[in-house]
Amino acid sequence: MMVPLESDKRKARLLNEIVGDATRENPEERSELSAVVLKLDQVLELPANGLRTLP
Repeated sequence: MMVPLESDKRKARLLNEIVGDATRENPEERSELSAVVLKLDQVLELPANGLRTLP
């Protein structure tokens, strides 16, 4: 289910919640997972024609 994110604050809160839930048992992985989530967020916000330029 896709939930429209109406603000960057809401999106940041949801992403932090996801990272926190995923790393609850192993907090050492938090920074690595955060970096992956942020990169994924950047890629998903590219316009459709920008996807062709990704490696």
